[in-house]
Amino acid sequence: MKMFRMLKYDIAEGSMKSIFRYLYIIPFVLVSCITFDADNVYTYYFCGERPSVIEQMFNLFRGEIAFDFHPESDYTFNFPMDWVLVYICLSLLIGSHIKDSTEGFGLQLIVGARSRLRWWLSKCVWAVLVTASYICFIFLIIVSYDWIRYGEVSFKRNYYVIANSYGGEADQMITYNKLIIMAFVLPFVVGVIQSIIQMILNLYLNSGLALSVILAALVLSVYYPGRLVFYGYAMNIRYLNFENNSVHIPLDYGFGVQYLVAMSLIITMVGAALIRRRDVLRRE
Repeated sequence: MKMFRMLKYDIAEGSMKSIFRYLYIIPFVLVSCITFDADNVYTYYFCGERPSVIEQMFNLFRGEIAFDFHPESDYTFNFPMDWVLVYICLSLLIGSHIKDSTEGFGLQLIVGARSRLRWWLSKCVWAVLVTASYICFIFLIIVSYDWIRYGEVSFKRNYYVIANSYGGEADQMITYNKLIIMAFVLPFVVGVIQSIIQMILNLYLNSGLALSVILAALVLSVYYPGRLVFYGYAMNIRYLNFENNSVHIPLDYGFGVQYLVAMSLIITMVGAALIRRRDVLRRE
């Protein structure tokens, strides 16, 4: 019951009072949808296929391959602003709630719980719920866009759309089940990891500095590759091979699923260990 009471407080104070922040992501999702439709305009007119809502969600988490500069080539690096803004808007939803929870009524809950571990787990469950509701809200925006523009909503896996936008390798690799996981599950788990890391940072830094660290990590993950960079597993283009990019490291889908789940558990345990050492009751 104490756990439920703390979670109820987290939802009321951490989510309901800042629920308008969900609206920040709307224009960026719409721009992504319109752009992806424009990229597939010939596919629509010549093959009768348009991106479904699942493929739109998949493309929102397209990302970009690692930066590889060659002055003699015509290579153009396209910074994935939509992708970065998706996770920045999520960080705004998390905000500084965990630090605010060490003041006022939140302080009474910590004392009443008599367990820092229970208090921390409540915050982690809240972060999972916020991230899940955020992903669902994004999908609702895409569904609304599809219905308003075309008068119907398509959930199918098209034959030409992925091949036209990502190449034949992606078309062969991505089954419908993988499409669902790469469009929803992996971005969700990455969001949970980011949220837990942000909450840990908020215990030691003010909310502005914590947000700056998250932004810096997002930007660095765009430019640099690596199998241990968890943000990369939410960039769907990084699962493909690019022979003309010498620094690109193709990510393994199977390893990614296991790695993200393991990392989310490890980060949660690290947070629990830090909470036991941190004087969260001390006013700074």
